[in-house]
Amino acid sequence: MTPPSFTVIGTPFSTFTRTITLALTYKGITFNQVRVVPHSDTAYEHHPFGFLSTLVIHELNGQKVDLKLRESQAITRYIDRVGPEPTLTIADGDGHAVVAEQMWEFVSFVGAYGELRCILYLEANAFPLWKIKPRVTATDQGTPSANVPKPSTTSDEPGGSGKPT
Repeated sequence: MTPPSFTVIGTPFSTFTRTITLALTYKGITFNQVRVVPHSDTAYEHHPFGFLSTLVIHELNGQKVDLKLRESQAITRYIDRVGPEPTLTIADGDGHAVVAEQMWEFVSFVGAYGELRCILYLEANAFPLWKIKPRVTATDQGTPSANVPKPSTTSDEPGGSGKPT
């Protein structure tokens, strides 16, 4: 079966949109992306609550359908089914997960609690076998964040000027 053509509706800054576009890219499936922000007219056109992301499936089994599939977990499972190789699923006991459901647990954590919070947790506790690179910030020229000097006072601190010193 030839994978259908797709359009991803969502902003590149969304963890959910990135999950979908990474899955499509990893599997070598071509797609278009309409960049929108949540709760915009376009977002509401594709999702009843104006959320992101939506995958529009333009063709299914040779017929034009323009079917809208929502929620990143459902979308990535669909992508994994229509483009079976390489798989997006972690096999039980392959050295990265005790059970494959740990991957979906992590996807749910990211959705509920935010990407950075989950990465910090993983670095500290959950998966010491994973090789997670040190975090970097956009202003530190790619050096580990721990090496970036921190401002000594801000307006949040007593006596702070409001500007980093």
